[in-house]
Amino acid sequence: MVGFIHTFQMKNKYMGFDPLSKTLLILDSKEVEVINKIKRNAPLTLSERQMLSEIQKTLDSKRENVNPIIVPAEINPNMMVLMVSQTCNMKCAYCYACEGTYTKPGILRIELGKRALDIANELGVDTVQFYGGEPLLNFDSIEKLVEYADINGYKFRYGIVTNGTLINRRIADFFTQYDFEVTVSVDGPQVVNDLNRKYKNGKGTYTDIIKGLELLNERSIKLALEVTYARNYIQKYSIRDILSHLSKYSKTFVVGYVLPSVQFQNNIIRDKYALKEAEIEEFLKELVDYLFDKWEEGIPIKEMGICRILREILDPEYHVKTYICSEMPLRITVFHDGDVYPCHQTYLDRRFYLGNIKDKDFTKLLTEKMSRAAEHFTMSKLKLHDAWFSNLGDFCRIHLKEKVNGTYVPKYPRAYERTFEHILYNVATRDMKKVIETLGGNIVG
Repeated sequence: MVGFIHTFQMKNKYMGFDPLSKTLLILDSKEVEVINKIKRNAPLTLSERQMLSEIQKTLDSKRENVNPIIVPAEINPNMMVLMVSQTCNMKCAYCYACEGTYTKPGILRIELGKRALDIANELGVDTVQFYGGEPLLNFDSIEKLVEYADINGYKFRYGIVTNGTLINRRIADFFTQYDFEVTVSVDGPQVVNDLNRKYKNGKGTYTDIIKGLELLNERSIKLALEVTYARNYIQKYSIRDILSHLSKYSKTFVVGYVLPSVQFQNNIIRDKYALKEAEIEEFLKELVDYLFDKWEEGIPIKEMGICRILREILDPEYHVKTYICSEMPLRITVFHDGDVYPCHQTYLDRRFYLGNIKDKDFTKLLTEKMSRAAEHFTMSKLKLHDAWFSNLGDFCRIHLKEKVNGTYVPKYPRAYERTFEHILYNVATRDMKKVIETLGGNIVG
């Protein structure tokens, strides 16, 4: 059983992580060698067997208290995403969504949106999120749909993901009235943001985004900033620089990076924007260090992906994931024509098609169709050379390569593994009492 321990060295420390109990061990070089000998089925000396016995006792005491919890426990959508606008007023250099159209431009009609909200209420959905494209291009419909839900007594929480350029006082007041959680896409200071996030006429968007952020902050609206890190400024601006600038507007972030995708016309353009694996590794490690630095300083900044991993590491409960992405069985996304998929990353892949909300038997067949779709994304489909971190975090489809047999492998396995190790190193070496105090015990929310 000791052979399940993942060992690694970072700086001057040897560490081991037991995925069966989420136990982080501080080791010496001799203990690491014993564990590695077990993995190689190599013979042990008497002193090494004694050392092994001590390690095994520690693990046994930790593992005997483990009560595995399967997550999610059942297929039950608690979020509905409404693609109210599959169009956009911008033309970002790295956009993977064909300028927000996902190859099928259109606007969600009011009657179809009302039907979606009726279904959401029937299913017991908790959260409705408006998405695009740029959803605020269809703000009139958003306003009417929320008012429709309010009149009918539907008790939803609301969210929206927007590029922020269209936010005005009327929209900000509406967000305040209905307690929206707003996520705005912005990539950093003006010189960074306007390199890639431009209007269709080539003009930068930063000034208009900041105006929108200021309107939201004037009203104390719950705000997160979505940052996409790109290669064409990686040598000039670090993620630390970017978040330090943006943190005056929000302390909550969703940080991603540009991946190679079919939207790039050729390798030269792809290599201008998409990060290489070594660059992803360094960028993610720098992000982790920045967060822990701020937490030790008492600044409650959050990045949702890293925080979810940290929460899982620290959670005394032991979760066993059923699906590669834990959100797969918990959300449905309604596109402008009524077609339904789990999310925009599965859109137009008929294996994940859940029906159309205009179908009379949509809700009756939904659970069966969600189960069938989710079977294509179970943990058994994820192939890792070492699965020690598989239960600590999720993989989005965009971060995976699908093989012809329907299994998946990470696009950048070394970068992901090194990032998990780097988080564990920080957990072992930082003032975790101060970290948890800063985050208020609520690491993600």
